[in-house]
Formats: sequence, structure tokens, C-alpha cells
Amino acid sequence: MNLNSLDPISIHQKQQQTHRNQILSLIMKKQLKRVKNDNLPKYRLFSEASEEIRRFEKRFFIFLIILAALLYILFVKVNCLAQLSCCQLQGGFVRRY
Repeated sequence: MNLNSLDPISIHQKQQQTHRNQILSLIMKKQLKRVKNDNLPKYRLFSEASEEIRRFEKRFFIFLIILAALLYILFVKVNCLAQLSCCQLQGGFVRRY
């Protein structure tokens, strides 16, 4: 027989170790449950963020269309007006200097 196994101090230490292991296992189980429950709000936040990104993309796309229209008006239409201001109408014909 092993004398260490019958020693009251070693028996008490083993009981403490098993008690610690039980407490740690309970804590780990609770943390795992908490992690599983915490995933749902993260997915919800991710879906809200992706929805906000979609809204931003729509606004940005509309902004690009308006910007393209303004640039078209600025460079094409204003350029035509500038060319007309350099021209003279004489006798129904457009004549450039």
C-alpha cells in the first residue's frame, strides 16, 4: 500500500484539486454559454452595420450620378456656350473670328 494515498494532507489536497476542477469546469461551461449567447448580438450588429453600408453605397452612387451630371453640364454645355460667345451671327450664318 502506498502511504501517501492514506495521508490526510494528500487526501485533502486531492479533494481541493477536484473541487477546483469542478469549479473551473462550471466556469468554463458558463463562459461557453455566454459566448454562444453573445454571438447573436454580434450578428445583429453586423447586419445593422451591413445595412448602413448599403445605405451609404446608395447615397454615394446617387452622389456620383449628380457629380457626373454637373461635370457634363460644366464641360460640355458651358463649353458650347463659350464657343457661341466667341462667334458672331452675321446674315444667319455663324462666323468665328
